[in-house]
Amino acid sequence: MGNQQLTNLQGANLADAELQRADFRAASLTDVDFSAVDSIAGADFSGVVGLTAEGRSKLLSHGSAELNEWNAFTRQTTRRSLES
Repeated sequence: MGNQQLTNLQGANLADAELQRADFRAASLTDVDFSAVDSIAGADFSGVVGLTAEGRSKLLSHGSAELNEWNAFTRQTTRRSLES
């Protein structure tokens, strides 16, 4: 990643957060609580570090409409960013 610094959200509690179109690309998501996130429609999780299999599974359990939402800025869907 060169000289880029990661956005560090380590240990954040995102309960009840609305994360539509949030750009988490290459963010550090170690110990982030995604258990009660409201919406992830259009959010991009490409290249995140520290996202556990359990966290990824919770995010992928959101509805198809949210997971298939296109992010015009990063040019991919939420589902694709979580599965890559």
